[in-house]
Amino acid sequence: MYSQCEKITVLLVANLARTIYQHRLPLLNALRTAGFRVILAAPPDAAAQDALLAVGAEYWPLPHFQRNSKNPWRQGRALLELRRVFRRCKPDLAIPIGVQAIVLSNLAGARSGAKSVSLLTGMGYAFLHRSCLAATARLLLRIALQFADTVVFENPDDLRRIRDRRWVHARKTALISGSGIDMNHFLPQPEINNPDGNIVFTFIGRLLYDKGLREFAKAAMQVKKQHPNAIFRIAGPADPANPANVRDSDWYDWLRSGALEYAGAVEDVRPLIAASDWVVLPSYREGAPRALLEAMAMGKPLITTHAAGCRETVEEGKNGFLTPVGNAGALATVFVHCLQIEPKTRRAMGRYSRKKAAETFETGLVNARLVTILQQKIRKNSF
Repeated sequence: MYSQCEKITVLLVANLARTIYQHRLPLLNALRTAGFRVILAAPPDAAAQDALLAVGAEYWPLPHFQRNSKNPWRQGRALLELRRVFRRCKPDLAIPIGVQAIVLSNLAGARSGAKSVSLLTGMGYAFLHRSCLAATARLLLRIALQFADTVVFENPDDLRRIRDRRWVHARKTALISGSGIDMNHFLPQPEINNPDGNIVFTFIGRLLYDKGLREFAKAAMQVKKQHPNAIFRIAGPADPANPANVRDSDWYDWLRSGALEYAGAVEDVRPLIAASDWVVLPSYREGAPRALLEAMAMGKPLITTHAAGCRETVEEGKNGFLTPVGNAGALATVFVHCLQIEPKTRRAMGRYSRKKAAETFETGLVNARLVTILQQKIRKNSF
């Protein structure tokens, strides 16, 4: 442990406090164990705030910081709120998590003296679309990254893309394997025997076109015609603030087809994963897909795409299969192939998934790497 860490204040900035509590709690604990004072700045969330305070993290609510907001006035107010946080808390290090947080935090803290270790968890909408909104997001991110002292990526594709565009010098980049997965929380469960030997394919994620939901629905409807006993299940919330949110007309058409089941926006995905034979995410781009990491830890084989962030989770034929991005026909072909795989083989693929998760994506490994990056920054700047 680096002794000077006792004097170091770390400010985490995120667009959802609940996400930090649900998925980054081990990181908060790792930072506090290393001797850091930890402050979280995020939109108000009473339940998450109480939980974060209980583990010793300080909490600073940002009422005007609204996830995916397109309102310039609100974004400006959020920027002023963050400047106030920097002035009052005087952090030594700021860790903004995600594109929106990076833009606001790096601009707000530009003259504060705080060093920025920006955690780019994925580039999603901004790099998948050519709209004015996406172009604006790219421009703001490019500007904000100029104020970052280190940019941490969750997959090598995103790192290469930003580096090749010369938005960040290579010496200011670092790589970790996602946000980490708690191997003790996501444990394999006894296999559930579905009626009539039905094979269950489960999509877990927000209801976005960019997650490949259109391809999942089309492939399911195609396969269901020839294999009526196959079960295709969807779980996840809508995200109306996201421009890629699935339109109601498409959603109702898919459900009316009878090929899909909707399990809703579940809080605890473990029973859902346990009841699945295959977990599917035909996404167009990810940082490190949480749903796939959770499925791997629970010993499930995967079906995903060759997209950035997704391909790192699968070794073809060993723990799952990769399909081309945006190709419903190819996905349907993989579904049919998976229906023919023997249970013994499928279970062996699931065991390999868990082994891969433990060796690459386990929370302790990921957070140790991130803490090391922060300590290197501290030594370099001699706080």
